[in-house]
Amino acid sequence: MKILFLGNLNSVFLSEFAKRLQSHDYTIHAFDPISFRFTDFNLKVTRQFSKPPGILNRIPKIGYAIKILLLRRRLNQYRNYDICHIHYNLKIYSYLVKTIQNISSFLVVTVYGSDFYKRSHRDKQIQEKIYQAADRITCSNERTVEDFLDYYQKGLSQKTSIRRYGLRVLDLLDELKSESKNDSKKILNIPINPIIVTCGTNSYRYQNHEKMIEMMRTVYSKYGKDVLFIFPLTYGEEKQKKEIGHLLENEDFPVRFFTKHMSFKDVARLRRVSDILINILETDQMSGAMLEHLHAGSIVITGSWLPYDILYEKGAFLCKIDSVQALDQKVMDVIANMDEYKDRIKINMSIVNEIARWDKNLKGWLELYNESEFL
Repeated sequence: MKILFLGNLNSVFLSEFAKRLQSHDYTIHAFDPISFRFTDFNLKVTRQFSKPPGILNRIPKIGYAIKILLLRRRLNQYRNYDICHIHYNLKIYSYLVKTIQNISSFLVVTVYGSDFYKRSHRDKQIQEKIYQAADRITCSNERTVEDFLDYYQKGLSQKTSIRRYGLRVLDLLDELKSESKNDSKKILNIPINPIIVTCGTNSYRYQNHEKMIEMMRTVYSKYGKDVLFIFPLTYGEEKQKKEIGHLLENEDFPVRFFTKHMSFKDVARLRRVSDILINILETDQMSGAMLEHLHAGSIVITGSWLPYDILYEKGAFLCKIDSVQALDQKVMDVIANMDEYKDRIKINMSIVNEIARWDKNLKGWLELYNESEFL
């Protein structure tokens, strides 16, 4: 079976998913509509095509129309796929419905979260065109499915289902059990003694870094250098990386930044040495990085507004706050009662194993893809 992904080629989910499918004799190609890059995962070949010039952003309406034309021209090059799978629903796809339908006879659209929750009513109405054209729609959790179907209410329920990605880092965490946490810290050049508070998982603005930095001032005033704050910024927005640096340049906080590419094994090490993870995204479906932290034994502080119902229903323990304003007090409470919290999170590993292993999730995707043969 031959599949074309439309999505961000920098996505860990995309590349790992492709590798898993390849082991089941799928041929996987991917095109990134933002960077205009094409990848043949089987041949490990990537081609860069001329992308729309940046000047088009200065002339919104005309520029957007030109982008549609350029993208249509590129997508018209792709034919005879068994499946086209959209990862993250960009609004521009709705202006290219017929072009996308010509790629294959079976269209899958995966809603990542912000491509639904962060869209205006007008944009959602435009996006509905691609949902109506899709043969299958997937989300990663129950609440997003409910919110999605409550909004559209136009017969999408029969083709909307829950499908999750697996997490490769979970396997690596198992492999690292023989390595002490202190050894992991040495490899990452992290000091042994401080409590490690990891602030978010990337450099996208929706992580609420500014609020984390406000929290750091309060926590530092009480605990000083007994706490080390880590910012994983290996992917995301370059502008936000600079903004974080600017906000911290006159502060005395003990801070470490990870900005360069990390191997999966070093990512696993960072998860396991983190005592606390702050995960206060504006919106999310189910953060893979957060699940990895839960599996590794981090105490996760997260927003009650995030749709992690499946975790709570299965008995997982996360420290919920109702607003970002409550963050600093919650962090200090966790630090003051670390042993108690560490005891309460012991249940999390088995729950994450149940919902986030590739061997449990890939089967659902294979079943969904196989439905294409019966349409």
